[in-house]
Amino acid sequence: MASAGWHAETSRVTGPCPARALAAPPTAPGVAMQSVMWKQAVEWLAAAATDPQECKREWDHGTGTVLVEAGRYWDVLSVPDRLGLLALDILWRDPLKVPGPTLVDSAARRVGFFLPPDPVSEWIGFGVRHVGRGSWVAVPPPYRPAGRLEWLVPPDGMGTLHRPGTLETALREATGTLAVLAPVSAEPVVPDGAW
Repeated sequence: MASAGWHAETSRVTGPCPARALAAPPTAPGVAMQSVMWKQAVEWLAAAATDPQECKREWDHGTGTVLVEAGRYWDVLSVPDRLGLLALDILWRDPLKVPGPTLVDSAARRVGFFLPPDPVSEWIGFGVRHVGRGSWVAVPPPYRPAGRLEWLVPPDGMGTLHRPGTLETALREATGTLAVLAPVSAEPVVPDGAW
């Protein structure tokens, strides 16, 4: 897997993400700001749906998930959960840069990184799926999990996405770490008392 290359090139990314404010404990002045940010995140994410109003109704009163089309406002890079969680941890190393929207599907054991739409990019790696135009993605609302889907990093409402080059570097590092750990985890488990 380490020899498989990660490749994506694009420069269409918006400014810094204030997502940390979304997770901040409520304080009197912070509550109003947090509420505005949640509303912006809902509007931004719902804009990708065929019917944004119906999308928001479904989030509030239906199953809690909605299918939205990829490829217009964002693409999704879906990777196995171990790789994705480790890559996200690497992305969090820089406390001044909040990663872009990241979704986990606990049943499918996958992590999805939202990045700028790029129909010509190629992402290569074991278990990697690039979801773009013509594909649909199930998403919960930015403000709560829904069933098996949960935002690890919710959208900030300003269109901030993962930077492909930064994500590629994190995935390469995570791949290398997992390659080193794989032989250790592949060792047989010896029952207690056995040699």
